[in-house]
Amino acid sequence: MEKKTYLIAIDGMRADYVGATGHQRCLTPTMIALAKQGIQFTNCTVPLPAVTAANHTAIMTSTLAGTNGIYGMIVHYKGLDFDHHKISRRYGTPLLDVYQHSHLQGIPTFCNIVKMNSPAATTAVVSGKHWVADILADNDCDIVIYGENSSNPDFVSPTEGYILGGKAHENDSLRPPRIYISPQKERFSGWPKGTLKSPLKELNADRFPSDKWIIDQAIQTIHECDPDFMYILLNNVDIAGHAYGSFSDTQVPSLNRFINPEAMKDQVYITDGEINRFITFLKKNGTFNTSRIAITSDHGMSTMKEKSHAVDIRKVLKKHGISIKANTRWLPFGYDNQGQYEWCLSEGTHIFLYCPDDAVLPIKKVIEQHLPHLYKVIDPQTQKKNGLWKGNYKDVIWPQLLVFLQPNYMNIGYADELSGLASVVAKRSVHVQALLAKLYGIPSAPGAHGTYSEQQVPFLLVSPDEPHIPKGITNEKEVSVLDIIPTINDLNGWPTQHSFMGQPLLTSKKKQTVTT
Repeated sequence: MEKKTYLIAIDGMRADYVGATGHQRCLTPTMIALAKQGIQFTNCTVPLPAVTAANHTAIMTSTLAGTNGIYGMIVHYKGLDFDHHKISRRYGTPLLDVYQHSHLQGIPTFCNIVKMNSPAATTAVVSGKHWVADILADNDCDIVIYGENSSNPDFVSPTEGYILGGKAHENDSLRPPRIYISPQKERFSGWPKGTLKSPLKELNADRFPSDKWIIDQAIQTIHECDPDFMYILLNNVDIAGHAYGSFSDTQVPSLNRFINPEAMKDQVYITDGEINRFITFLKKNGTFNTSRIAITSDHGMSTMKEKSHAVDIRKVLKKHGISIKANTRWLPFGYDNQGQYEWCLSEGTHIFLYCPDDAVLPIKKVIEQHLPHLYKVIDPQTQKKNGLWKGNYKDVIWPQLLVFLQPNYMNIGYADELSGLASVVAKRSVHVQALLAKLYGIPSAPGAHGTYSEQQVPFLLVSPDEPHIPKGITNEKEVSVLDIIPTINDLNGWPTQHSFMGQPLLTSKKKQTVTT
């Protein structure tokens, strides 16, 4: 490759976070400074559903879910298990699995494309989320780094505990207090005074490392391997958004009580500072002017309304004679093997519904007529029209209906039925409220994403010595994250991939041909 390229994806970063202000004044001074040295696209969107796995895949392949096969946030549904449930075999337990690179079925990621065009080039993925690395990285990716990876290179350092959003300050809200993320091995040790340690085993620094750790590994990877292309996924803005809510929504009425806008602002500022540390390293290394840097996100984040405003799609369907079970991941039922309908998976502001073909229209009709706060329900025909339908393949069972809610509304998480503590929580201290909310998932979460209101994301492209990239330009035309890889590919002078659904946004260096 002629030019080192670093694609930084800030998971959960809303477009309007860029240039926002807080007690630090500007929250994103690094991104603002970079925008003045390159081009900033202020109307960049991600595909629906606006979720992690689907849209990191969309970015790195320039394809929609109907082509690449990745439609969800983390996992896919692969059937029901009637044999192994400890309580009852009458009800099947939903089987879920994490996506792998093999699910792309030959659709190339940019790591693959780099190797096609420059076999000697080195590629790297440094990811704050392991399942994104599982999808994006195969043998064409020379370096794969994430917190729980037992095959990390020897130079990778251990993860460390961190406070999400940093230490509290005088403007801080106590709902919730700052959350401490500890390494898994330190789960039962002490944590910083005034913080709440995450009670979820899954939320630890090994699985979700700090953005500081990610940038440390990115810098060390350049020291040790000097990759030609590196995909860097920073996850802390997303984790903070789920935990604290978005500070952009504070004027929305009836918001969730467990929000902390100042903590969210602080995390954006911290993450911008980590990007600054990476840029400073490139400058000291003498490679900034000859590098190409792109910054974007996979989705935005919205603050959810309080529990009383949460939607329960199963209750609405049942009221109109349609019984559909829910994936809870913990509760002992999926659906009866004599039942007509299967189940639904709630991912917050959107819901996946699985059902027989002849049930699609009746369910859709009830949803359109009776589900409160509905934005859109997409049936198989509309999915196909919008490039979102692939159908069942490999071990993936495709949802028949995609349901999207209006901004700031979410469907309840059905594990909430376990707790029975909703009436108790309100009587406890703020710390206990936050603890129980984390333990039992009492709806709704402070922040969530997936629907159309989380589609706007930032996109900056900087390459100081590259004449084809303008300097100090703000472009307001509508673009998509699908356009990022075709643009980089075109700037490299490489043939356009037949699979690309996005378009190059800048003038290419050489005439392109389409590969077949």
